[in-house]
Parts: sequence; structure tokens; C-alpha cells
Amino acid sequence: MWIMFQLNQWLATQCLALTDLTSDRVEQFVAAHRNRRGRRFATERALHPLFGYLRDQGVLLPPTTSQFYSEVDELLSGYRSYLID
Repeated sequence: MWIMFQLNQWLATQCLALTDLTSDRVEQFVAAHRNRRGRRFATERALHPLFGYLRDQGVLLPPTTSQFYSEVDELLSGYRSYLID
């Protein structure tokens, strides 16, 4: 929940919509929050479940690179589908 809140706040300050998220913008978000000392910060890996959900809902397009989608993610996605079905 904290990561979603932080991402939403960052998008608002950048005047971006959720559909404007790209891998470059995610890197910018992570870098901006990594610089805060003494606070938890989001990592790209921590954002995987959120992006997976948003892709399932049709809000985000599938990534064009493997940066956000690894073999482990593919396995987990398949297992998730299995559990749902």
C-alpha cells in the first residue's frame, strides 16, 4: 500500500497519468525515492505485483523489455492463473 501511495504521489507531482508509466519513468521514481535516507524505498522488484495487477486490469501494457518480467514472474503468473481457475 505504501508503494502504491508513493507512486501515486510521484505521478501527481510529475503531472503524469498511470497510463504514462514506462520503464524509464519507473527508474526515475525508484531513483527519487532511493535518495531519501532513513525511509523505506521502493524497488523495481517491489513494484512487480502492482504492475502485474495493472496489466491484468488493462491499465498498463505488457512490458516491451524483460526488465520487469523475468522467468520467475512468468512462473508466478502461471501459478496465479492456476489458483484463480
